[in-house]
Amino acid sequence: MKILGLNSGEINSSAALLDDGEIISAVQEERLNRIKLTRKFPKNSIKYCLGKKKIKDLNAISIGWNPSAHMIKYNYT
Repeated sequence: MKILGLNSGEINSSAALLDDGEIISAVQEERLNRIKLTRKFPKNSIKYCLGKKKIKDLNAISIGWNPSAHMIKYNYT
């Protein structure tokens, strides 16, 4: 089972490709676009991880998301 994992919208956007639970490739977007701590969508990382594979060759795409990262934190004390 081939899975493409993405981290986007938070610091250090990245992509990783897993094949039957084994990490085939993984890279942070900042290594490819040379923008430190980038939050941009990891399109270069996806291309790097897929290599000659196509999106249709994947079984799943997983996107990490932390809902509390975008919430306003209040101090109610």
